Amino acid sequence: MIEKDVFHYLLAGEQPVIMALARGMKEKIDTDLKAAVDAGRLLIVTPFENSVKRVTAETAEKRNRFMIELADELVIGYAGKGGMLERLVAEAKGKKVIMR
Repeated sequence: MIEKDVFHYLLAGEQPVIMALARGMKEKIDTDLKAAVDAGRLLIVTPFENSVKRVTAETAEKRNRFMIELADELVIGYAGKGGMLERLVAEAKGKKVIMR
């Protein structure tokens, strides 16, 4: 999955990174993530209670809406024509949107 590859390269850098989960908070943070969290470079957020254990299309959409609401500026690497992300970005009001 390309998202995991990109995330891996971001973690290898020095910039801060936010990981937004489409489920409840992880009970145990993976070892590779813990170092970045401990260094203050990784923030893990979720709009869900810990009881939400599975990622679904609905939880992914809610997570995406959550991140769009928090952001001042959106940079979209790819949004499939007619897909969820394209629709959510079109609904975003008052946001600077950069489509790549």
